[in-house]
Amino acid sequence: MIENLNNAAYVHSLAQLRGIKYQEIVEITDKFQTVDALVNSKSDLIFQRLGNQLGEKLDDIMKYYDFPKLLLHSKDILERQIRDSVLFTTIIDDNYPKLLKKINNPPLLLYYKGNISILNERDSIAVIGTRNASSTGLNIASIIAREFAERGYIIVSGLAKGIDTAAHMGALETNGYTAAVLGAPLDKIYPAENRPLVERILSHNGVVLSELGNGQVSFRGNFVQRDRIQSGLSIGIIPVQTDVEGGTMHTVSFAFQQKRLIFCPRPPEKEMHLDQYAGILSLIQEGKAKAFKYDEIQQVVDQLRKYRETLCSKSPQVNKSILSREFKVTQPSLPLMVDYINPSANNIAQVKMDKIVESFHETGYDSDPIMFEKIINQLRNIFFADKDST
Repeated sequence: MIENLNNAAYVHSLAQLRGIKYQEIVEITDKFQTVDALVNSKSDLIFQRLGNQLGEKLDDIMKYYDFPKLLLHSKDILERQIRDSVLFTTIIDDNYPKLLKKINNPPLLLYYKGNISILNERDSIAVIGTRNASSTGLNIASIIAREFAERGYIIVSGLAKGIDTAAHMGALETNGYTAAVLGAPLDKIYPAENRPLVERILSHNGVVLSELGNGQVSFRGNFVQRDRIQSGLSIGIIPVQTDVEGGTMHTVSFAFQQKRLIFCPRPPEKEMHLDQYAGILSLIQEGKAKAFKYDEIQQVVDQLRKYRETLCSKSPQVNKSILSREFKVTQPSLPLMVDYINPSANNIAQVKMDKIVESFHETGYDSDPIMFEKIINQLRNIFFADKDST
């Protein structure tokens, strides 16, 4: 745990350095895999490994921010996560999910509860789909999840209403493993009605993950970025129901770029006209997903097992061709690192802040992540000016 804390504080601190980009942090942690290796290196070694431009920028910024002090601050934040029973892993830790590390934009730091080691011990398949599922779609998702869980697969999904919930439940019904990837911190389970489901997942030795730590602010863009994690953890994905414009198509696009296999259950004839199958039919008809029936699940499993060897043997090249509905997949913006607020000093301000953020979510004003982040930062300056200046 001490090693994990040091690594997490290292990555967390680098993420606080304004002017250091996501890909630069990846490069820094690749060349200097521990904080001691970086802080104990002389400038000429930093320049040699990172190049003069990045080396000089990093050297200047670390001095400006007082990096040792920033490390202590990050450790304090992470220790509070531990007191909340939240653990973490970074891209330089051995227990970081190996498949996820192979994508071109893995999370720098993952927060989790439960048994994260299963993600490196077993193969995973993502079963995903619309929140507005039909009763038949929910049943199909549950059956598929159960069949794959019985064959030893971890069922990955996003804990959302509808298909996601049915997938998690299907795995649990057969005492299988399931992993829930959230777009919000672990202390802000969304939807709230699925809190008992989270407890069931954890009691069955599963895992719940997020790119956001407790106390951080989430916005709609986090749910899109969450989708790259669902596909990144998995050998393949199975969209069960989705409209052509459904949010599930984000995961499909990420899976396509990450070279994951895409399978879709063939829609039943009596429901083929429903909007919930429009996206599925489009993927099948355009040859972007392989259709299968219930009695062909073992064939899907065989293809996954065969493809696993290819996927795990090397880092797949990103597929430059995009689905007919394009999604611009950018590098993830570094999460807002909102500190825990001292309850005795700033509790009222924090409550106000939480209410404003919640209202933004409800009204859809968080749809522009860049603007939303600017507004939240301005509000933090107003509410916590005294704290930030100390």
